[in-house]
Amino acid sequence: MASSGVAHIEYPDRANMCDIIVQYSEYIEVSRWEGEQRGFVDFPAVASHHAKYLSEHFPSVKVFYLCGADHAIKYASFPSPNAIKLLTN
Repeated sequence: MASSGVAHIEYPDRANMCDIIVQYSEYIEVSRWEGEQRGFVDFPAVASHHAKYLSEHFPSVKVFYLCGADHAIKYASFPSPNAIKLLTN
């Protein structure tokens, strides 16, 4: 149970589920950075870390953050330009 009182799936189980999902992909990997941090890490730190890593190693790669509607609404006005793009049809 998270400190906010909201039930969640523990990090090792989430990472294992992600590993299963991408096990046959030749180009998608699961990052363990967020889960290895002490305490809760919110979206801006996660996105910044991965964007920096990818821009250093793969300059043409773009970072997409998949999230629920609660995060999309919370970060729709994220102050950094191009940090988040909400794609809708």
